[in-house]
Formats: sequence, C-alpha cells, structure tokens
Amino acid sequence: MKRVKIFFFLILFFSCSQEHLILFKNLKRTKIDLFRQMLVDIGLSQQRQLTNFQIQSDVIKTEVYPVAKKVPVENKIAKVSEGKEITIIVNESTNFVVLKSIEGDIVYKKESSKEDKGIFVFQAGKSDSKIKFDVVDLDGNQVKKINYFINVIMKKEPSLEDRKVEEKPKPQEEKEKKSEGMETNQAGQTQEILGIGIKGIIESVIKDYPYPGAVKELERMISSEDLKPEEKALVRYALVELLLGRGDYKKAENNIAEIQNEGKKAYYSGKLAFLRKKIQDAYLQLRVAIEKGDVETRKSAILTLLSLLEENKIIGVEELSDLEKEIKKNQNDREFYGNSMVAVAELYIYFKEVYKSQAILKSIIDGDFDEKIKANAKKVYKELEENFLNYR
Repeated sequence: MKRVKIFFFLILFFSCSQEHLILFKNLKRTKIDLFRQMLVDIGLSQQRQLTNFQIQSDVIKTEVYPVAKKVPVENKIAKVSEGKEITIIVNESTNFVVLKSIEGDIVYKKESSKEDKGIFVFQAGKSDSKIKFDVVDLDGNQVKKINYFINVIMKKEPSLEDRKVEEKPKPQEEKEKKSEGMETNQAGQTQEILGIGIKGIIESVIKDYPYPGAVKELERMISSEDLKPEEKALVRYALVELLLGRGDYKKAENNIAEIQNEGKKAYYSGKLAFLRKKIQDAYLQLRVAIEKGDVETRKSAILTLLSLLEENKIIGVEELSDLEKEIKKNQNDREFYGNSMVAVAELYIYFKEVYKSQAILKSIIDGDFDEKIKANAKKVYKELEENFLNYR
C-alpha cells in the first residue's frame, strides 16, 4: 500500500509544469489582509499601488518684478544778466550730481566747475535756458531730477535821450521812476513786462507732469517765496485753466476766490458758471470781465460769451450791437476778430437782422483772413441765402 501512494505521488509531481510550481511557491509566501481587502471592495478605502516612481507635485514659482518708482522732480529759477557767469551749487552730500542736458544758448564752463563738489559754472547767452541735473546714489540709482530755468536779463540799449547829459533827478523823481514800471491802469493791465521764464516753467509743468502732479507742482509754485506776486498770479491763472479743463470745479472755485485782479476774477467766475450751466450768472460775470479786464482778458471773455449766446439767446439786438463795437476794438488780432464777427453775424440772423449779417459775412469773405475763417463765413452766408436772401 505504501508503494502505491509513492507511485501516485510521483505521477502527480511529474505532471505539474514549472509554472504551477512557481505559483504554488508564491502562494505560500503571500499574506492577504482579508479585512483591508473587504474595505477596498465596498469603497471605504483606496488600494494603494506601490511603484518605483516618485511623483513630484507642481511647484508654482512667483517672479517678483521691481516696480519702477517715479523719480521726484525739483524746478528752480535763477536770474542772470546777459553774458554774465552764473554758478549753480547742488548740495547732495551722499549722492552724485550729473549734468544731464542744456537747452538754450547758455554755455557750460567745465574748467571753472567742480563737479565732484556739485559746483557748476555757466555763462549766460541772450535767451532763457533750461539746465537739467540728475542726482544718483552710490549704487547708480537715480534719486531725483533737478531742472534750473535760467531767466536772462537783457541789456538795455541806450536811446538818444539816454545819451544826452541830463541833470540828476531829485530823490522824489527817482522814486517815481522806479515805481513807474509797476503801475496798474484802471482796467487792471500791468505795465511791467514779465520775463518769459515763468511762462516756460508753467508750460513745462503742464506738458511733462500727469494731471495730479501738475496741480501739486503749480500749487507749490504759488506758495513759493522765490516768485514775485505777479508771477504767482500767472501760475494761478494756469492752475485755474487746468482745473476747469478737467472738471475740478470745486478746487477751481477756491483758486478763483484768491485772484486779486478784478477782470481776471470776473472772467474765470463767468467761465465756471457757464460750465455749471448757470447761464445768467455767467453772462453777468463775463460782462464785468469785458468792462474791467485787460486786452487779453476782454478777448477771452468775449469768445466765452459768444459760445454762451450761441445756444442761449438771452440778450437783445442793442446789447449785441454793443458787443460788436467791443470786438471791433481788436481788429489787429485777425483770428480773434474774424471768428468773433462770424459768430455775431449768426446771432444777427436769429434776430432777423439779415442785412447786418450779410455785410459782416461779405467783409470776412473778401477780407484778409485765414482760409478756415473764410470757409466758416461762407458756410453761414450760404445758410443766410437759402433761408432769407433768396426770398426777398
């Protein structure tokens, strides 16, 4: 019997393939966690598959780009006589001062300057100039910009009367001569001729600065002790124009209240009222400006008033006739005169004053005026013909 068992065992052993033996061997070595497998089957656990690969999570890299800071700008004014030397000292103890550029006919005298100490020497020419400096720190970074506006005081050419031998004026007469240049007439027109330097600075600020920066710089100039009262007045006028153009009416109103010149104050008050659609107030203020303003103020007030009357016919023929007479006082300014008279001609058409309108328009069309003004006059004249003249 024992031999029979051994015989069957040998038959079974030799009938198994090599794959079956390997499987049998592996099953003996395998351990199965029945409880874990059950959890996987019902979805309460996730089966993890072990691999030889390591998966790295995505790495988000944030690159920080430096934001360019706005470099502050300082504007300064210096005055020098024609042909004379001027020394500019820029005191920056921990930084370097670099001469960037020169605009105008002023000449830089390098041999007389000490750039390492911030001392720069120039010789003035015959016209106003602009000098630009850059202030740089030890790392080569720009710290600020400095602009110097150089006002050149021109030499006065002696007249024939100056060459005559005159008696020395008495102290009282000398005092009157000094104050003569600063007198103001009844219309508020200052007789002193201001240098163009301050106007150049104003134009540069409005052109080069963004709106908030320009407002801030003009306000700083008004409070500066370096400017004369008449120069500050010009800065304030420019500030008011800028504010009105941007619709900042409240700040404009506050600055208008600070204007001392009666004609200018009335003009800007009228312009502000017009923009706020306060037509009657605007009309009254503009009439005051035409009456009390200087030549330029009167012309500006007339143009604004004509714009107001274009859509708001709040005057009569007599008042329009008075306005026409005021315009004719400035016939030398052909652009102002031509544009104003065409607007007056349009208003005369509204009042059925056909022949007055016709005479004005023909004088513009046949006169010495810019082609653009003539074209506008021809357009109005054509409307006049179609609506009135062809039906006479």
